[in-house]
Amino acid sequence: MDSLEKEFIAVVLWFVWRARNNAIFRAKTPNPNTIVDLAQAHLQNFSRWKNKNMAKKIRDPNLQRRWRPSERGSLKLNVDGSWVEGEHVGSVAGILWDQDGQVLDVFARDVRASSPAQVETLAILHGLELLQFRKELHVGKAATGQVQIGKVECEIDSLIAMQSIMGWAESPWNVKPIIEQCKGILSISKSMTMVHCSREANKAADWLVKAHRTKSLPENWKSYPPSVLSEILCSECYLSSSCKSSMF
Repeated sequence: MDSLEKEFIAVVLWFVWRARNNAIFRAKTPNPNTIVDLAQAHLQNFSRWKNKNMAKKIRDPNLQRRWRPSERGSLKLNVDGSWVEGEHVGSVAGILWDQDGQVLDVFARDVRASSPAQVETLAILHGLELLQFRKELHVGKAATGQVQIGKVECEIDSLIAMQSIMGWAESPWNVKPIIEQCKGILSISKSMTMVHCSREANKAADWLVKAHRTKSLPENWKSYPPSVLSEILCSECYLSSSCKSSMF
């Protein structure tokens, strides 16, 4: 057993102890999956802080696979979809970030879907519609200097969905109408681009969409994000000091 495995076990035990106390003193039912997710995010956050302070010269080979903020003057939108075999309803979610890694907007909702391809393309469509709505909402304000709309990258970890929208791959018949809607938005919004990313770089949206599908998000999750999501958001921002107690 290496040191990383020992650290992970120690962190899991600490969160188990905390969950036990919450169950005894606050009557909160423990969730094993949440405990493990929170331990992983917490350990990743600590490891990143420790490595930064040790100023290691050896570069992490997985760094390129991690989430990175957008370029100066631009925004980044991460979207994801979740669907279970045999179900007729899935979930889509998205997180819009500014250049400093702060969350500007979020969404998570149910959609009718019958396949992974359909729910992934619906996630992109809802993300593009959010960007289009925000752009239209701020038209006129830009002239006053209150708002400046720059380039926006829409990231998703589904390579097939991205390639289908870009016209590089064939798509199932039940996905084509959704793809055409996505293409329509992209054609009139030249500042929006599609980018494929790894699942590791889409961790926040991935957790959010799965939590929404399993109905485990509290009603006030936008103002007070769950501990696991907060840890992931802080991890994505690289520095805990850049995180907020709420998303907005």
